[in-house]
Amino acid sequence: MIEDWGIEEKVSNITLDNAANNGACAGIMKSRLVAKKILLNDGKYFHVRCCAHILALIVKEGLTKIDPAVLKIRASVKSLKKSQVRKQKFLDIVETLGMSGLKKGIRQDVKTRWNSTYLMLDSCILYKPVFSHLKLVDSDYEDCPTNEEWEQIEVVTKFLKVFHELTKEHGKRDARKFDSYWKELSPILAMAVVLDPRSKMNFVKFTYSKLYPDERELECQVNKVHSNIKALFNEYYTLSSSRASNSCAAQNLSVQNGGNFAAKKGEYVATQERGGNVLTDLSELDEYLGETYKVV
Repeated sequence: MIEDWGIEEKVSNITLDNAANNGACAGIMKSRLVAKKILLNDGKYFHVRCCAHILALIVKEGLTKIDPAVLKIRASVKSLKKSQVRKQKFLDIVETLGMSGLKKGIRQDVKTRWNSTYLMLDSCILYKPVFSHLKLVDSDYEDCPTNEEWEQIEVVTKFLKVFHELTKEHGKRDARKFDSYWKELSPILAMAVVLDPRSKMNFVKFTYSKLYPDERELECQVNKVHSNIKALFNEYYTLSSSRASNSCAAQNLSVQNGGNFAAKKGEYVATQERGGNVLTDLSELDEYLGETYKVV
């Protein structure tokens, strides 16, 4: 398809979610593009995992730990929406308990979307006393969470609100899942930040210092980013220089005794334009990283 669209040589990476068929598709595309020498670094950064899908997987894993409580809340909300009689009882209790001043209503979730489940849980927590009272006056209402389940709901809702806390609380299994994806995504995101002239390596060092408090680990991770972006630059520079040399050599092929000189001249010009003198000068990348950003 990308060949039909004429963008084959313009593709550097592709972002997909983590479904197995997407991984297989990305693998096939990568192998073909590498074979045609279109991708740099053998396509190391070709398949970029979808961050939103990764977060959704981790949250879903966390929610499974309180499934019974979530199912009760979901059934409770559904019954309020379906039964006008129960809904009126609920509203009467709200009035009786002096909670009519609450502006937030009860939200119903879409169970495949964790953020809507969070909104449902968050709205229901406010009406915890109302649900408990409804259980006492309505013998047909059997989906009220227990005190222990309410505690679980309150805890998990806080974690969903501040997702970083969720990943910490829900243990090593979720953390390992996040780490496995982070190892693939981190270098790509970091290199993208380096290309922002306001940030460069300084911002990478700052953010990585929050993730890697150990000095040695921090230095190691920052050096990896620098090495990765340098490797990409060197490969791109070599490829560009080679193309410039080949083009110049072809143009001067008919000039007797001058072909070699013309090719070398072309290589020299390409070197100056793209990377500086390979023997003495800084490369264009080093110059960029060494420049100070000035706000105009």
